[in-house]
Amino acid sequence: MEKKTLTISSIVIATIIIIGIIAAVLLIPLITPVLTVKGTGVTETTQYSLMDLRSAKYEQVTNVEFDWLNRVGTTGTSTYSGVVLSSFLENSGILPSDTSGLEVTIIAADGFSRSLSYDEIKEAGSQIILAYGGADFDPEKDGPLRLIVSQAFFGEDQANTPYWVGNIVEIEIA
Repeated sequence: MEKKTLTISSIVIATIIIIGIIAAVLLIPLITPVLTVKGTGVTETTQYSLMDLRSAKYEQVTNVEFDWLNRVGTTGTSTYSGVVLSSFLENSGILPSDTSGLEVTIIAADGFSRSLSYDEIKEAGSQIILAYGGADFDPEKDGPLRLIVSQAFFGEDQANTPYWVGNIVEIEIA
């Protein structure tokens, strides 16, 4: 009887260990910092995980279609889910009380960047998101985050795809 109990105990312990490993593999990408927000325009440098960015305190969009126009005139629609950039910046608690004149620079892992004024981002609302999912999100190409700026933000004739920065790792606010 003692041998059976030992075997059952071993199975239970092994099962708990396996469940723990699986949970860690699934949770680590969600809790690992993927984005750093820094610069002279923030009260402190802060890192955010995907779990932080998916928080209910920020406005989220799910499977929203964004129209696009590239530099050669091709148009299309892509579907993304993510956090509304203006909501994230406004509700993160890192901006100073006076936000006039702030410039927000989105920086990819390879150093590629695009800048918009904070006022433009606020005005655009849900037309500018940090995408982390959706039907057209490709983690291999987009990294953990991709800046998506709707064509409606720019108007009919200006290409918006140059502002679709993939593999975002940093936001600098000055």
